[in-house]
Amino acid sequence: MTREGELHFFVLQMGASTGIDACHVGSREGRTRWHSPNLLSAGSVGLPRSAIELDSGRILYPFDHALAERDTHHPTDMSEATCAYSDIDADR
Repeated sequence: MTREGELHFFVLQMGASTGIDACHVGSREGRTRWHSPNLLSAGSVGLPRSAIELDSGRILYPFDHALAERDTHHPTDMSEATCAYSDIDADR
């Protein structure tokens, strides 16, 4: 829940043909309306991390992103951490 009382959900869903996609859905107008789902990252999304809201109102959503060209012998395995972020006050 944001400091204004709105809710934000980060959802993993099966993509059309690219694997797992990460999407964001947020409430507005006092949790009475919802934004349309926004695609954050298409395909190869791995484990999600904790989303946080910064003092500025920007929301950060870190997650693992699989790299098909990397083998399992790499020090960080087959993925890397990446981060999606919103505009201030999570407008988008």
